[in-house]
Amino acid sequence: MVKNLPLLMAMLVIGISTVSITLNTQMPEFIKIPLEIVGTVLNTWSLVALILHLGIKNLSKI
Repeated sequence: MVKNLPLLMAMLVIGISTVSITLNTQMPEFIKIPLEIVGTVLNTWSLVALILHLGIKNLSKI
């Protein structure tokens, strides 16, 4: 499980960056909407995976 942690953190940072860029810049709609979707999916996916990672890590300590 430890090998996945850097990937999950990178996904979270990329997702947050993508969403903040799309919210703060002027872009055409055909670029802005897919970037928002990709950023939201990356954020959701990485947060769920991090929660599962921490839960499994804590269960393995018990």
